[in-house]
Amino acid sequence: MAWVTISLRKMVLKQRISMLEARSIELSQQQQSLANSGAYAQQFLNAMKDDRYGRLDLARTNAVTQLGNSQPTDPTSQDQLAYTNALNQVNLTNTFSRMQLDSIFEGYESGMRNESDRKARALEAEQVQIETQLKAARAEEKNLGEAMDQDIKDGAIKLA
Repeated sequence: MAWVTISLRKMVLKQRISMLEARSIELSQQQQSLANSGAYAQQFLNAMKDDRYGRLDLARTNAVTQLGNSQPTDPTSQDQLAYTNALNQVNLTNTFSRMQLDSIFEGYESGMRNESDRKARALEAEQVQIETQLKAARAEEKNLGEAMDQDIKDGAIKLA
């Protein structure tokens, strides 16, 4: 009669295994969603970066065009020196602005990566825990099945 108790325990265990398998699937989906959202966020960040660089390039082009309109004709004059200094200043400003943007976007990317990595590690840790529980539950289910079979054999009427 112990097989009835074992059978009930096995039924509860099967339900537990089903719940663990469902959670494992859910975690896998969350990991995939995290990877996808990271890729989308990176694309968005790249688009923002391209936009900002485009604006810098446009500002530099406008400044160089304005300077070109006032370029002196005498290459040895004081005006030519001022023109060259102004052109160098425009280029330095543009380079400095690009460096600032690089720094800002590196900070954004680093923050996104850190947050994404933290979430991925948490999901992975939970996935490992679920897999461990599943392995233990399946082993117990197998043992219960063997115990139930043995109990049924032991309780069988023997005709001699």
